[in-house]
Amino acid sequence: MVRRIVRLTPCYQASADETVQVSLDPDVQKTETKVSLPPPITHPKQVRCILPVALTNVGEPYLITGLEDIIRVYDLSTFDEPELIREVDAHWHDILTLRLWMRRSVGDGGYPRVEPWVVSSSLDGTIRKWRLLGTKFL
Repeated sequence: MVRRIVRLTPCYQASADETVQVSLDPDVQKTETKVSLPPPITHPKQVRCILPVALTNVGEPYLITGLEDIIRVYDLSTFDEPELIREVDAHWHDILTLRLWMRRSVGDGGYPRVEPWVVSSSLDGTIRKWRLLGTKFL
């Protein structure tokens, strides 16, 4: 018997109804074992941008969202119960973009070091960076 291994990669969607929803490929959902999806993650305002850290090279179970001038960080360790772990008043105006930046530098002893940062841009005309791990951001 040959078993087919399918990797279920979630898709995160920001919606105008003030939620972020997680879905899977509908074709995979029809043919494979049903996977329970988390409920929509509700926000107080419309979400303009998202950064699913779990789908990046960092691979940590975080979802970062931008709404108005605020960045929210969710822990998705328990997939069916997303937990809001941080809210940062990040800009003076609406946040438009969240991206991951892998900052390369030279560490102690001359060894290369790579650090994950989140970069946000806003209608206020600023671009800001936030260290992803080991600070007040996470």
